[in-house]
Amino acid sequence: MLEIKSIEINSVEYYTVQQFAVLTGKTEQAIREKIKTGKPKLKVDTFNGKTYVHKTELTEYIWKFPGRGNLTYRYNDKGEKIIIEGEKSDG
Repeated sequence: MLEIKSIEINSVEYYTVQQFAVLTGKTEQAIREKIKTGKPKLKVDTFNGKTYVHKTELTEYIWKFPGRGNLTYRYNDKGEKIIIEGEKSDG
């Protein structure tokens, strides 16, 4: 498996939107939608016109399975899905 390395900017670790999409198995469009309208939105910063997702979002952001009630999940630092049953999520 290809190792995806984070990028450090101003002492904060980030992933590009493309890297974050690969790690989560989602499309770049889906990640950009979470950045714009997610509840909660993904934490990002923009440098020189390029958007970067905080590295901590990989393991801290709670994702909701569509149509599965309160069944939610997170990712570990390797991008593997960890299911969290019944944890509250608005995203």
